[in-house]
Amino acid sequence: MHFYILENYVYKTKLSNDILLNFIAKKIFIIMAWHMQNFYLNKGALVIKIHKTAIISPKCDIEDSIRGSLIEIGANSTIDSFVKLKPAGGKGDIKIGKRVYINSCCVLYSGNGICIGDDVLIAANCTIAPVNHEYTNKLKKISNQGHARSKGGVIIEDNVWIGSNTVILDGSHICSGTVIAASSLVRGKCESNRVFGGNPLREIKKI
Repeated sequence: MHFYILENYVYKTKLSNDILLNFIAKKIFIIMAWHMQNFYLNKGALVIKIHKTAIISPKCDIEDSIRGSLIEIGANSTIDSFVKLKPAGGKGDIKIGKRVYINSCCVLYSGNGICIGDDVLIAANCTIAPVNHEYTNKLKKISNQGHARSKGGVIIEDNVWIGSNTVILDGSHICSGTVIAASSLVRGKCESNRVFGGNPLREIKKI
């Protein structure tokens, strides 16, 4: 089961001009939040933290973590329909800053941690996966080899635009003011105020 309200943070639904459905949705989430708050206060851990001004589509999927990973969404951020935030592949947190827009059908795995700064735009169908599988032991199936050692997670600084269908892997660090062109593969550091694109990734120009 997935829960979207904790303590002073409010799950904000926007169901266009449908007052009845909006009312019902709010009632359901208030009940879920009350139970969730009691559960996590007893456990002593806060797992999902959404600012009251954040706009979260009812059609997105935010999973609660059984390992204690924190998912935090900052003020005035928007998570669009069919976005998936999934604690998987490690104990890292997913921290999303202020005024971030994550467009439809993006997938974010917690893995070794994702830190997204303020004023970041992420276009549709992007994947952020700070996690890798081990595969080098020929005597074991890949599915039985566990996860590889962390490369530092994913860091996306303030004021970044990521084009659609981009994949961002463990160890990536996208510095402020940078643009990543659509359909790129990011797996290292991207310096500030530049445009990068392609696979393999290359610097296209300075801004």
